[in-house]
Amino acid sequence: MPDDATDVLMFGGAMTDLPPAALADALRRAGIPAEVRESSLFTGGEYVRAVTASGVDCSFERIEPGEYLVRGDADRLVELEPFARALSATLTTAGVRHRLEVYAEDESLAAYLHHQWPQDATG
Repeated sequence: MPDDATDVLMFGGAMTDLPPAALADALRRAGIPAEVRESSLFTGGEYVRAVTASGVDCSFERIEPGEYLVRGDADRLVELEPFARALSATLTTAGVRHRLEVYAEDESLAAYLHHQWPQDATG
């Protein structure tokens, strides 16, 4: 496996009317390094990216008004899972409906974190 390959992944979604700049501000206030970047896929599009010193790379891509697709990765679960828990706590505090699924090296579900997500009633 190449050195730059990642072994653990996080997928999810967030539902909020916060624009990318306000979402990045909320993350930074909680100590998560975040910045707004210009999308290479959509003219005039923006997304929020957070990259930590421990090697976690996470993005919030706005897929429609009020909805973001969340994706993250890291080399090891011990880096990604604590980040995902801190991210979920930050989003919960900001009142952002969300769900985050963290997958281990063997592709098993390692964590399911959520706040007011429609599936909350089932799990």
